[in-house]
Amino acid sequence: MLEAVKTASTVLGSFREMAPDASDLAVIAARIEATLARELTDEQFVTAIVGQVSADGSKVELLNRGHPPPLLVDGAGPRLLETAAGGLPLGLAQLADAPDQPAVIEIGPGDRMLFYTDGVSEAAAGPVSSSRSPTAAPSAGRANPTRSWTRSAPTC
Repeated sequence: MLEAVKTASTVLGSFREMAPDASDLAVIAARIEATLARELTDEQFVTAIVGQVSADGSKVELLNRGHPPPLLVDGAGPRLLETAAGGLPLGLAQLADAPDQPAVIEIGPGDRMLFYTDGVSEAAAGPVSSSRSPTAAPSAGRANPTRSWTRSAPTC
């Protein structure tokens, strides 16, 4: 357990150090990879989603590194963002055939995007997949198992 906390701290520290100076998600992921290469063994890895919101708030760019895809809740209802399905986890980039490409998701006022840990999806009757209804996401009804982001309508 302490090893997982140390690894999470390494990833977050690396991200916080470089994110303000790098706008390209692939560059950020590559720098985190370089940090992890010094810290992890060949059998360790970390799943993550690196993202950024456009200046006008109408798009979210996501680079998924082995993490469960986020859930988008909009006027059409909840759905998994399969377009943000992941590449290889951080720490395993050397095994990839090609660099990961970020997904760009259009979002509207009031849309909510839910990110959750893979432990949440595995804890409730197996992982959430596109074959199960996204409304059955295991985060429903639990106390703060996810962090959500909501785009608000601009005010004048």
